[in-house]
Amino acid sequence: MSTLSLDSLAVTASDTWLNAPVQVNWPHVIKQRKQVMRQTDLPFYLLAPEISDLLRLCKDSNQRLMFATAFLTGGELHELMALKRSHFDFDADIAKVTISSGNKERRASNDYQRLQMRNVPIADPYYIDMLQSYFKTHKVKKNDRLFEITRFGANKRLQRLIVKAESQGFQFDDKVSFRTFRHSFAINLVLHGRPLPFIQKLLGHSMEVSTAIYGHVLDVEADSLISGVCFNIY
Repeated sequence: MSTLSLDSLAVTASDTWLNAPVQVNWPHVIKQRKQVMRQTDLPFYLLAPEISDLLRLCKDSNQRLMFATAFLTGGELHELMALKRSHFDFDADIAKVTISSGNKERRASNDYQRLQMRNVPIADPYYIDMLQSYFKTHKVKKNDRLFEITRFGANKRLQRLIVKAESQGFQFDDKVSFRTFRHSFAINLVLHGRPLPFIQKLLGHSMEVSTAIYGHVLDVEADSLISGVCFNIY
């Protein structure tokens, strides 16, 4: 009788898990957010369908691209403002963007220090098409900054979008900032089952504790999380 090694079993299980699509019950998760915020120290976040609805309100292509980039990369505002066309690589199997944090925004506490450089994969084909179309239409050169705007201007952009959204019936439980997109990026990864060390790398956190906070989004989901997990040993 042939035997299956533990190593090959681990690889098989890993490949199956990584490729398995995760179905998120968005209405349920949105409904649970208030409870999550009350019971944990999580910062305010938006969920993917809410981000999508916000982007539909953006008529200006550069603004839409900026907010989409904030959500899909988890970049800090100063990191987004530094992005150039040369930072995007579309030649690999999965497109990626290289984000450089520099030293300007480093905190005194090690918990919030950022790594110097990090590569963030981009898996959204619509965003990639939008980005490449923008480069072509606006004749963006290799070393051109993608967002020629000040921090004040970027925050005003977002403020105007939120006011427009609220006038159309959107309701936000807390203030929406560029940091909210970063939190939303991390929460989206957690909800899709991605491990915290992987998320830590994408966010550029030097300390695990800085990333671990996002796992609290699952604290109120114990019943639904255990459902469907196989523990049948007989």
